[in-house]
Amino acid sequence: MSFIVRKLPLAEQDALDAAIWYEERQPGLGAEFLNEVDRAVRALSDSAPLHRIRFADVRRSPIHRFRFYGIYYIVREDEVWILAIFHGRRHRERGKNGADKPRKFAMTTAPQTEARPLL
Repeated sequence: MSFIVRKLPLAEQDALDAAIWYEERQPGLGAEFLNEVDRAVRALSDSAPLHRIRFADVRRSPIHRFRFYGIYYIVREDEVWILAIFHGRRHRERGKNGADKPRKFAMTTAPQTEARPLL
């Protein structure tokens, strides 16, 4: 089964923030990070159910070259909703209880054309 992959704006910002951090340390590394993220996101359309549930309904897909980074997502019917992209060792508690950044999401079981964060 092929899934429709949707990335919430906060997840996009997570990836951009990490890419900027890498780029500041080594020119070109930020672009490589974003390429790896894109590769992992594309793979989710076919492999989303293969990753185990970490907490609640949230699964984690690794970003292979950047091994401590992961894509945190949920599967709803024929969609994958990417909630966050972050470094698991830097944000240990964020993934479990949102300690790093408060986040609330509008999640329904009915398919939507767009996933929207609640403010």
